[in-house]
Amino acid sequence: NSLLIYDYLADYLTVNNCYIYGGYYGVYSYGTQNASTSGNLQCINNRFIDQDYAGYYANYGFQNNFSYNVVDSAFSTLSYGIFCQYENGPVINGNKLYGAATYPMYMYEENFYPVTGSPVTAIITNNFFTNGKTDGVYDEPMNLTASTGGWVFAFNTIYNTTATSYGAFIEPYNCANATCTFASNI
Repeated sequence: NSLLIYDYLADYLTVNNCYIYGGYYGVYSYGTQNASTSGNLQCINNRFIDQDYAGYYANYGFQNNFSYNVVDSAFSTLSYGIFCQYENGPVINGNKLYGAATYPMYMYEENFYPVTGSPVTAIITNNFFTNGKTDGVYDEPMNLTASTGGWVFAFNTIYNTTATSYGAFIEPYNCANATCTFASNI
């Protein structure tokens, strides 16, 4: 299990303009639930090639930013381009995710462990997702309210010719009115 870039409880780490080749995880980030002191990872303008499990893997981070990256698994067993659980206010913007064995992007329960007094919005915009073998995109925001933050999934392109289930499986669950926006996706 090789972790090429390992971020455990770090705050304000930047990974910019890197070529990240191989390994089990390209970037592995693990924060603390209900805390704003581990997160703010800036993973921008990188190229991820041939990771075995996930190009970008993040749990419990606060306002992590994964933008303008390319994740390509043409010659690997990559399961997930992006795998995020319990992230508070992640920004996933302008990425190109090609061919994962399971999902190009898997997001689960954004803002589920909110930072008290700091509601933040999960933003997933302007991405290109292609050819996940199970679903193109899986996202399940859960229990969102005005005090936990919202969820925006907009202006994304999902092109999937190989999915056995859905091009996108998006299931907001138990979310308050006006906390979730799904708009202008192709």
